[in-house]
Amino acid sequence: MRARLAREEEERRQRELEYKRAEQPLVAELRSVGWDVSSVWDLVNIDEAYPEALPVLVRHLARPYPPAIRDGIARALAVRNALFAWDDLREQYVAEQDKLAKQGFAAALAAMVDRDHLDELLALLRDRRHGTSRGILLRGLQRLRDARARAALEELADDPDLKKQIGIILRRRHLRQSHP
Repeated sequence: MRARLAREEEERRQRELEYKRAEQPLVAELRSVGWDVSSVWDLVNIDEAYPEALPVLVRHLARPYPPAIRDGIARALAVRNALFAWDDLREQYVAEQDKLAKQGFAAALAAMVDRDHLDELLALLRDRRHGTSRGILLRGLQRLRDARARAALEELADDPDLKKQIGIILRRRHLRQSHP
């Protein structure tokens, strides 16, 4: 038991070192624009805006980082101010094969979607090749108060990958409407 735990801990430590080495070009460029970070993940979930870091993150989107780093880059771009990178993120989302990184790209698209990009988001939601990551895209529909978003929720309510989440969204929406 101890040997297994020690082996797992060593594997985790080695993975972390690999990630740290792999993301050094990104970290160096983020520092060059004034963000003293040790990882892209330092930007995720902070309350402070980082507009000068956004172009750096976009430049690193397509680089061959490990999935955990690509996930972090995408999640750091999950802000409305990154809307300028919609096409790049959508392209990465469509091409991504790794489940973890794909979820990060979905989170970014959901966070930044606006009415001008809603039809593109709906097309991604309808494309079953994107699997369960589409559930994260639903957050974008929830945020937008648009008739097309409401209609899409009804249309996709029987989709096996989305059924449970859409059911929850629709029940919450019904409760809010019946209890103003």
